[in-house]
Amino acid sequence: MATAIRTGKNVEVAELTTTTSVTTVTPDGRISTDTAAGPIRVQPKGADGKADEWVPVDTTLVRDTDGIRPKAVVGERLFSAGGTDAREAQVMASLRGEDGQGLDFTWPEALPSPTLSGDTATYADVLPDTDLVLTATRSGFSQKFVVRSKPKNAAELSQLTEVTIPVEAVGAVVKEGRGGQLELRDEDGELLAQAGAPLMWDAKVDARSGQPAKVKELDVQVQQIDPLISSSDPSSTSNVTLTGAAKLLTDPATVYPVTIDPSPALAALGDTFVQNNISSTPQGGSAELKVGTYNGGAQVNRSLLKFDVAPIKNKPVTSATLSVWNKYSASCAARSVDLHEVADFDANTVVWGNQPAGRGIKATASGAFGYSSACPARAIAFNVTALAKAYATNTASVLAVALTAPETDPLAWKIFNSGNATSNVPVMTVSYDECSLYNGYRVCGIIRDKYQAMGGPVSYLGNPTTDELGTPDGVGRYNHFSGGSIYWTSGTGAHPIRGVIRDKWASMGWEKSFLGYPTSDENNLSGGNSNHFQGGSIFYSNATGAHFVKGMIRDRWSQLGWQASSLGYPTTDEVATPAGTGAYNHFQGGSIYYSARSGARAVQGKIRDAWSALEREAGSMGYPLSDEYTSGSLRRSDFEGGYITFDPATGIANPVTSDDVEFGIVSTTLSVNSGLTEESIIMNYGGDQEKITKLAAGSTINDASEMNYPLDGTSFTDDSSDPYNSEFVLLNGSTPDTNPDDPEPAEQTVINFKAAPRDPSYKVWASWRDVNGRTIYLRQGYYDAARDRGFGLTKITQKHNLTTAAVRAGTRTVKPRYVSGEKWEYAVPVYDVRCGRGLGVFRRCYVKSQVTLLTSVDFRRVDPTQTRDNSTMGVITSHCPPVQGRCPDYVKNAINKVQ
Repeated sequence: MATAIRTGKNVEVAELTTTTSVTTVTPDGRISTDTAAGPIRVQPKGADGKADEWVPVDTTLVRDTDGIRPKAVVGERLFSAGGTDAREAQVMASLRGEDGQGLDFTWPEALPSPTLSGDTATYADVLPDTDLVLTATRSGFSQKFVVRSKPKNAAELSQLTEVTIPVEAVGAVVKEGRGGQLELRDEDGELLAQAGAPLMWDAKVDARSGQPAKVKELDVQVQQIDPLISSSDPSSTSNVTLTGAAKLLTDPATVYPVTIDPSPALAALGDTFVQNNISSTPQGGSAELKVGTYNGGAQVNRSLLKFDVAPIKNKPVTSATLSVWNKYSASCAARSVDLHEVADFDANTVVWGNQPAGRGIKATASGAFGYSSACPARAIAFNVTALAKAYATNTASVLAVALTAPETDPLAWKIFNSGNATSNVPVMTVSYDECSLYNGYRVCGIIRDKYQAMGGPVSYLGNPTTDELGTPDGVGRYNHFSGGSIYWTSGTGAHPIRGVIRDKWASMGWEKSFLGYPTSDENNLSGGNSNHFQGGSIFYSNATGAHFVKGMIRDRWSQLGWQASSLGYPTTDEVATPAGTGAYNHFQGGSIYYSARSGARAVQGKIRDAWSALEREAGSMGYPLSDEYTSGSLRRSDFEGGYITFDPATGIANPVTSDDVEFGIVSTTLSVNSGLTEESIIMNYGGDQEKITKLAAGSTINDASEMNYPLDGTSFTDDSSDPYNSEFVLLNGSTPDTNPDDPEPAEQTVINFKAAPRDPSYKVWASWRDVNGRTIYLRQGYYDAARDRGFGLTKITQKHNLTTAAVRAGTRTVKPRYVSGEKWEYAVPVYDVRCGRGLGVFRRCYVKSQVTLLTSVDFRRVDPTQTRDNSTMGVITSHCPPVQGRCPDYVKNAINKVQ
């Protein structure tokens, strides 16, 4: 402060100076701080590594041994020196902050030595007749391509409309922002820096604004090549691709050179001033705009301006500023200027007497510039953000405003440049992101483009009902509309979905279902509609509703001609078959069934009806092996277990099966509803025994790995002419009983009767030991069919269709369940297994049906004098619940083979 007083000059306070602010002490002892949005001072380091004095930022470029750099900037900035020795891709520009984070931009080919001019380096002809221009700025650098002439051919046009620049980010990663701008983010996703969305314009200037007449947006895509992992792996590599507007480059009206780079402004459509003492002469051609009075109210002026707001229509405005150049003020004493919203006007006809109606003051700015060198001319800026937001969402295409100043204060008099001035014309600059507003909701980016291409609100989608939102999985984006939705991912693009198909997709879980995201727009079909998805398709018709098809079934239906084939539209979703071995969709004209063994095949008409009567895939025929085809005069479909023909002349469908062989299988260890263990069932082929390890009630076996034997049949049969010569037997360490219905004298003699029974029905017919070693007795018994009374083997044989072998097998290898007293029950599941070679190499075994062989035994001592059925000791009965009466033949036939 003492220095300032002594010298009479402002003195900078170094201790309080930063890169973005300067604090000074004035001779009168006041302290002033000027704060800027970007760097204005830099403190370079000397040769000893210590900080030198603060100096102003100087972006003038100079050459040194490393390349080309600005004289004094914050951090490090280095441009390529180019030259003929550079023969490969090289770093075009390098930027580092004080913390070491930054970017390296690589040009894919050798760069020429640049021409330097102040802060700008120009690299000639890096693309066809195109210069690369790099400019050092206070906070970084800007990059422009200047195309000097129209491309001569398609190859040159292609090079200019798609330029890819590899970028390596140190301690950060480059991403594409929602508005098309480039963003630099750290490993935590925090924004470090960003660049505006690139633009492209020609040399023609709009006389009203002094700005380029034709401005086109460029598309920016960022492809991650080597992503940022962590601070321990600080580099990431990306390809930044700029896609240009080819139409601008080829338009005959384009004025070259064409420049590729940033930021749009809105220029005035027309402006004028009105004056109370000029009643009939419009001032629309004036180069000046006047407000207030310089003579106490004798002459009063008001200025009128209007702007084309079509470019911001439906844009979500973030900020807006109206700048008018104050070329003269009555003094350097600040006075306020009010900005009013007014009705539209014609600058060529409006005068004081027909001024547009006012709609209120919307902004006020204060200042006084242009009076003298103490307050030189400069712009006065009005914050019109709220006004711009209102016009972005209403129907008006023109925003008209009036500027007024106090009309009795001569010090409020000001003159501004109009749109007819040679420079510094009024400009309203509006900032917004890459979205549009419809009905108050944001629709952005590619979804917006799709929506607009469809017709926007006048399309079947109508107005949006949500902002653009991210999907829960973080992969996609979507908007819901009154008439549907649009979903987008980078891999699938943006596609609309609506109506019943959308409802179906929603009921399945939207994109979280196996269908994933839509990959097509709605397809309008004859009688219906469809959308395709990543994991399948949904088809709709009025007659069938909406159903999904996927996988192999969808592929087969597609090969047959989709809904235009004889199958028509699907009438069901894909459904798993009851045994879980396959899946199917029913259609209007038939079905498509799929299994891993048979593939996906269509079955239709009378052939399908006949197959359905045979229990479809669960029956003897199994899955279809072919679509329906012509065989002579017949139609035919092949199946695993045979084929079915249809005679159009008679209308009869005839199933033809392979030679099925019936086998009963007895499981001695498991309950009815379980499968069979490895040791339960043995297949006997000519002495070579192989296990069936996967066989359960209602299941089928179609896979050689499940059957665990080769399919050619050469090693399983004693008689090669009979490929079905096989049998299922129980593995209990026993041998076949050659005469199971005869009594066994050795077992009969075990019991010493006190008195011979007077009735032979009480005679012990056979005895054996159960799995626990307890002796079981079977009496001959009797059976009175009329009274349904009896006991013993006679009743078991005549009523229940069983044999001694069945009773014995039903107790010798399973543990009994205790009932009460001395009563115990033995329960054994018995399966009717059908096997046949089928067609081709298939050998099909399936469980046709099953019952339980239930044997009841009373272990009280045998009393030969007992005659009542319910008092009969030993085996009380052996039957097959829930079957009433006779057990199926397959039970007796199977057990007759088992000791």
